[in-house]
Amino acid sequence: MRYVNEEGEELHTFEEVFPDARPGKVVRGLRVKEDITQEELAQRLGIAQTRVSEIESGKRTISRNMAKKLGEAFNVSPRMFV
Repeated sequence: MRYVNEEGEELHTFEEVFPDARPGKVVRGLRVKEDITQEELAQRLGIAQTRVSEIESGKRTISRNMAKKLGEAFNVSPRMFV
């Protein structure tokens, strides 16, 4: 069963739309969409800018706690980052 929006367009899951998306790429994409720098995101998260860089490049994994913080920072589900 597929869901549709108000315009009758079929809705898809994140995984269907971005099958190769890695958590770091998702963070970078959301950050760019919000038009904020790594430093600004780092300040929102209470971490160093280098950690944001490491997350985006895939050098650092995203913990459950960090996924929650990212979800709050971008107003999205934390599941997007795990």
